[in-house]
This record gives sequence, C-alpha cells and structure tokens, in this order.
Amino acid sequence: MLEKQEFAQLRKQWVPLQKPTEDALIKSGYVRWRDMGTMRAFELTPEGKKYFENTQGLFALPAMTMETTKVMPVVPIKILIKEVTGITDGRDGVKVVDYTWNFDGSAFPPEAKQFFAGGVQGQATFKMYDDGWRILSY
Repeated sequence: MLEKQEFAQLRKQWVPLQKPTEDALIKSGYVRWRDMGTMRAFELTPEGKKYFENTQGLFALPAMTMETTKVMPVVPIKILIKEVTGITDGRDGVKVVDYTWNFDGSAFPPEAKQFFAGGVQGQATFKMYDDGWRILSY
C-alpha cells in the first residue's frame, strides 16, 4: 500500500548520499570534489555521467560547513519498502506503522549498490473506512 503512494513512485529524484556511498563513488571515479578557492563543489566525472545526470553539494572551507551531497540518477528510481517494523494503536482508530525504506539501488554503479541494502526509518498512519484501510500520512 505504501509503495503505491506518490513518494514511492518511479520518478526522477535527488538521492542524498551518506558518507560511505559518497566515498565509494569518489574512489570509483564517478564523482569528485572540485576546488573553487574557498569552496569545493561536488561534481560528476565523465564516467559518472553514465549513471547520474547531476550532483549537488558544496563545502565552504573557512566556515567548514557542508551541504548534503546528492546525485540524480539518469534513469527514474523508486522507493522500496523493506520491512514493516511495528504497528501500534493511535487515537480515533488510527494505526501507526513503522517501516524501513530505501531507494531502489539498481540504477547505481556496482560499487554503490551495497549501500542501498539497508534501510531508512519511516512512519505512516492508517485508518479503517467502509471501503478498507486508507493512508492518512507518511
């Protein structure tokens, strides 16, 4: 039911990278940090353009601030619900569902696919109506 919601559909979307995934993509030559004086920009290499159409990420050296690095795969991707980890009762007959999700990593280069095996915590609320369960929020 959750995978049918808009947020999980096959579409072009930004994928935030955790440090191990970012490092694997750099080590494999798909992305790099380009020095720009007091800043560094996260950018694609020619090899990376086979898998990704764009990147986001800046690192400001004086302040040591960093923007979350992201990539946008060339092909549309979707979110996969990995596991329902709990269901509890909420108010007014609502059920609160805890689950884990992640991006479908099949569009990523082999070196990065392993980082999409885990999961990110999510929560949704459902309520029973005459015609069945409906999702109230996710």
